[in-house]
Amino acid sequence: MWKRALSGLNSDQFDLIFKFCIERCSNGNPWPPELSDVISMLSDKLVDANAFGIPLDEMLRDFNKYLARRCNYHSAEMYPFRHPVQYWIFTDLRQKVYDLRLTEAEVEKQLNKMIRMWSERVQRGEVIPKPTLRLEDKTRPRPAWIDLLENADKRKHKSA
Repeated sequence: MWKRALSGLNSDQFDLIFKFCIERCSNGNPWPPELSDVISMLSDKLVDANAFGIPLDEMLRDFNKYLARRCNYHSAEMYPFRHPVQYWIFTDLRQKVYDLRLTEAEVEKQLNKMIRMWSERVQRGEVIPKPTLRLEDKTRPRPAWIDLLENADKRKHKSA
């Protein structure tokens, strides 16, 4: 069973298995891991491996931070993303979250799918565009409520 399971692994994956075994021993567990432990560890490492060097759980945590803190910035382009790909993934995913009312599990699945899609694009040689700040559209008239607020502030300062 072990032979069949390990026959298709490359040297990097064997290195991961050896490190896993050594780590288990250094943590006080003298018994070798079971095959299911090894397969689980390898699958977790392969899911975490992407072209951007950011594991899925950290991407999910960064996405939740983005949702919580995005209102502190004038635009998404001004948000301090760790990697430019996060801008493209997070803005698209945020739109899907609100349009489709995704649950947490669906968000995680969609995020994983988007990471794979962008990883494939990078492997094909595409460059990830950096987010560029858009200019404000000044052709549209200002909302009337802004003028009302400013006039009210001016009246308060005159009377004081």
